[in-house]
This record gives sequence, structure tokens and C-alpha cells, in this order.
Amino acid sequence: MISISLWFLASILNGAMDSNFNMFSSSVFSTFKNQNFWNPSLSWVNKWKDGDRANGERFFGSSTFLVWTTDSWHLFKMIFLAVLLGCIMTYEGFNWYHAIIYPIVWMIGFEGTIRLLKK
Repeated sequence: MISISLWFLASILNGAMDSNFNMFSSSVFSTFKNQNFWNPSLSWVNKWKDGDRANGERFFGSSTFLVWTTDSWHLFKMIFLAVLLGCIMTYEGFNWYHAIIYPIVWMIGFEGTIRLLKK
């Protein structure tokens, strides 16, 4: 039951990510304060120094492993992935190495794909 509940929570977070990104202006997120964090049209620059990618990261890890601190979409995604990991761990049974191996495998696949698909 815990695993299925976490799976459901992950679906809610995935819905929040898509609502935030694809229909921001008609979502509740458009009414929140700090639009620099909630509005994806504005928040994507938060990871870069002075809002310019050419200036590099705003702070160490702001475009990679700490990107979830820079905007709402990445925050939802980080929680989504943590919940999915919890789902896996409760379904398969808790093993400490799941908390290390699964995120590392995810990061390698994700970063590798982004770099491979970059023009």
C-alpha cells in the first residue's frame, strides 16, 4: 500500500510539473508571489550568474545537482524523483544501496543524454 501511495504522489507531482510548465498562465502558480521562482518563463535564468548562461553558474551546482533550488519546475522534479525512489525502495524492500545507486544511475543517464543531444 505504501508503494502505490507513493506512485500516486509521484503522478500528482508530475501533473504539477506539467501544469507549471505547459499552462502556467491558467494555473494556480501564476497567482503565487515570487514569480521569479514560479514562472518558467522567468525562472530558467535563476541558475545563471546575472541571468546569463555565458556568465556561468550562479552558484556551485546551480545548473546540475542543485538546480532544484533555482525554480519550481526543478523542485517538483526533484521531489518527484525522490518519491519514485521511495516507491522502488518500498516495493523491492529497503536496501541502503538503492538510495545511492539509483540516483547515480539516473544522473549518468540524464546528463549523458543531454550532452549527447546538445547541438
